[in-house]
Amino acid sequence: MSQNKVHTTSKREMIANALILSFGVLLVIAAFFSNSLRSADFDPQQMRTYVERTVRFGGTFYENGLHNKGPLDPIIYRFAFTLGGYDAFWYAISGFITIGTILIAYAAYKSSFEHGAPKSLGLGLAFIAFFHFALAKTHYSGVLFSRNEVSYVLVCAWILVLAKRPWSSDKNCRRSAILLGILLGLAIQTVLTTIFAATAIAFVWLSLISGKFSAPVFRTLILRFGASSVATFISAPLWYLARGKFDEFWGGWWTYARLQSDATSRSLGSQFGWGWDNITKYYGDWPLSFAIILTSLVMLGLYWRTMSHRQKTLYIGSIFWLIGGWIELILSQRYSTHYFVVIAVPTMLLASLLTGHLFQVVSRVRRIPLQRALPIVAICASLIYFQNNSVTKGLESFSNFQGIEHQTEKTQEAQSGDTRTLRAILDVVSADNDALLAWTGWPWTYLDVHRVSASRMIWSSMFLGEIYLAGSGPQWVVPHTWEWFAQDMQQSNPSAYTERNDFPRQVGNPFDTYVNENMTLTFVGEQRRIWLRNDIVKRLSDVSVDGDTKPPLSKTIPLGTGWCKSFSFTIESSMLGPSMNIAFIDQPDDPTAHVTEINFDYIRSQSHGNVFHQSTIGQPRQPKAVHIIVGNRSALMTIDGQIVSAHRLNINSSPEISMEILNENLKLSQAQVSDITWPSNCSNS
Repeated sequence: MSQNKVHTTSKREMIANALILSFGVLLVIAAFFSNSLRSADFDPQQMRTYVERTVRFGGTFYENGLHNKGPLDPIIYRFAFTLGGYDAFWYAISGFITIGTILIAYAAYKSSFEHGAPKSLGLGLAFIAFFHFALAKTHYSGVLFSRNEVSYVLVCAWILVLAKRPWSSDKNCRRSAILLGILLGLAIQTVLTTIFAATAIAFVWLSLISGKFSAPVFRTLILRFGASSVATFISAPLWYLARGKFDEFWGGWWTYARLQSDATSRSLGSQFGWGWDNITKYYGDWPLSFAIILTSLVMLGLYWRTMSHRQKTLYIGSIFWLIGGWIELILSQRYSTHYFVVIAVPTMLLASLLTGHLFQVVSRVRRIPLQRALPIVAICASLIYFQNNSVTKGLESFSNFQGIEHQTEKTQEAQSGDTRTLRAILDVVSADNDALLAWTGWPWTYLDVHRVSASRMIWSSMFLGEIYLAGSGPQWVVPHTWEWFAQDMQQSNPSAYTERNDFPRQVGNPFDTYVNENMTLTFVGEQRRIWLRNDIVKRLSDVSVDGDTKPPLSKTIPLGTGWCKSFSFTIESSMLGPSMNIAFIDQPDDPTAHVTEINFDYIRSQSHGNVFHQSTIGQPRQPKAVHIIVGNRSALMTIDGQIVSAHRLNINSSPEISMEILNENLKLSQAQVSDITWPSNCSNS
């Protein structure tokens, strides 16, 4: 009878463990695929732009981007670029997010054991932590901002402090003290105001080891910890000083960060007053977090005498960490919701300590049934509490996933018409990862067209002294900005400049002067304008009107086949204007895949019958010089030297260019066809 009971219990445990493992795997899969889309947020795209510029031009991260954090941020994104390349970059970032949230979940799991909680409760808390930081649609979940990275580093330090083995012997503890110093020094180096949260963790460590070792060993541990933390903190400035690039590093890490604070023009007292307003608002929006803190304080008061020194220390330390997080937010003077990860993480760990403690207290009074089901209960509770989550989206993305190449094609198909046109034009005059100059406030201006910023100041705000959630003016422009801009232009020599029609550049500054002296406006679209470098414009406009025009002998006229070709001819229609289609056929079974329609005074660029760009012809009844350039991957068409249409083509084909005449009074000159080498990559074709 007892054997059957044991067998039944063992079978139930296997089923429960299998269910828990299955749910865990599904959550990780959902998080990985949903966050591969979600992680491409504003700041992460900014960091990717810096990293890709560094890959293209070399040098240090701070020579390629105005970055007000430590080098940990670009190092992580550089590693992601190494792993994923251009197309799989956000999958690599999603992988890092998954690892980071697993670390938070593990820290919650280990914290719950401090009061003797069972493994099933620890797993349940781990699932809640993972769900919240990877799948719940809070603005700090499923992304990799600098404060997410710092939180992961602090969590590693917390796990190290909680572990028993690293502090079990004199030899182990000496190494562990150095590692702890490195972790906390790295966190402070990345975001300077993290010093308060890091101090809380250091307090926990010192409290736990005090009295455990002899006085000489204790002093040695403190010395090793202090030396490693200081050495880690100063390693970045010393490195850039040794490389002769200290001004670039200091201009971003310290000066730009200081301007972010000074531009708010708030006194220290008003910062804390505003902070109190945000604290009360936050806990009004998140009453559960307030309940966790309040209950923890009550439990500390009720059970202070019965708790061990270690348990008291961890309670107090996690509360100090939470207070340190709030001080960080107050001094940063930024309360964008993605910043709240710095208080959400210590709140989660405090909740784990509290839950383990409450479980211990209740289990003394009565047995808690169905403990094996606690992880599944935790998952269900997460789905109910965080109803706005990305589980379904992540699993759908997983089920529809057909490879990185297929996903890249889908992304390109979803791009807007002005982005398609910009990419097609750039593909003729430059190569992937070449420099693009832009007056923009959005990092995807570069990423969407597979280009890097010509300047380390990727946004117009950096030239204008516009500080995020603060003031603006020339006094907030980082010193050496225009000197660095001149150096960048000499280095990158951009082939194109673009700006949105509703976001024109400011006139009268060195940026405007550079564009006016080196670029010529060649494309005016409905949403953006494009200037090309003067030497490129000279090649594009090297055509003139041919007066010898005649009615075509056929309605369909093939112009030629192949890459790196130039086709020039004149069209004339003295009645209503020209009416014709020019097809760029890269798929014989789909001749309408890329068509430019000239319909009297309108020009429409079409893809599979859908118009993605439209422009007009001035004086359509006058003779027009048409120039078609087929590069190595794209084709563009000019009329009287102005670009009116551009198409990206299938690089595995040999494109065929043909004309279809739609009005009878149209006249054409003899087409001049030639091979060309000046477009990007054509010299090697």
